[in-house]
Amino acid sequence: GGNVTAPAGSFAQEPLQSDSTIDPTWISYLYPSAAESSISGRVTTLKGYGVRNAMVIATDSNGTRWTARTSAFGYYSLQGLEVGRGYVVSVATKGYSFTPRFITLEDAVDGVDFVAGQ
Repeated sequence: GGNVTAPAGSFAQEPLQSDSTIDPTWISYLYPSAAESSISGRVTTLKGYGVRNAMVIATDSNGTRWTARTSAFGYYSLQGLEVGRGYVVSVATKGYSFTPRFITLEDAVDGVDFVAGQ
């Protein structure tokens, strides 16, 4: 075949020859990817001190987990979460207990704070 010219934004392909074959491993389908977002906040003691190096865990309904460690001042950020899904967010660290929270992610959520013993 010769050159094929198509207007911008359209798709053009030369016709397959009768003896042509298509490699099925080459074909890929493009689906819109789910938007990603984040959950962030702070983990503190009852007195308001940041809890350092705590593991913050977000778990979706399929059991997939995302984790983040808190900073020296107790701040964390869970990245790469899918918008439109629900997550159970929990904190694991020695010496303190935290109540898990359920978050439905519609956009980036900041201020998901955990206070020890609550």
